[in-house]
Amino acid sequence: MIRRKCGNPNCHCAKGPGHPQVLFLFRDTNTGQRRCKYVRKDDESRMLHAGENYREFREALKRLRAIDKQEKQILMALAEKRAIHYE
Repeated sequence: MIRRKCGNPNCHCAKGPGHPQVLFLFRDTNTGQRRCKYVRKDDESRMLHAGENYREFREALKRLRAIDKQEKQILMALAEKRAIHYE
C-alpha cells in the first residue's frame, strides 16, 4: 500500500506514515515527466464521475472525426464529379 502525506501541517500524517492512497490523478508535463496527485476520499466519486465524462467525450469526439472524414470524402467526390475537365 502506498502512503503519502497530504500536505496539511496540522494533519496526523505530517509526523506519521501518511494516508493510505487509493485514487491518484496522473498528468504528463511538457518535459516528459509524469506527475501524480492524491485525490481525497471526499472527492473520489466526483473525480471518478469526471473521468467517466471525459472518456465519453473522447469517444464522442472520435465518432465526430469519423463523420467529418466521411463528409470530406463525399464532398471531394461531388466536387470531382461536377468539375469541368478539359482535354
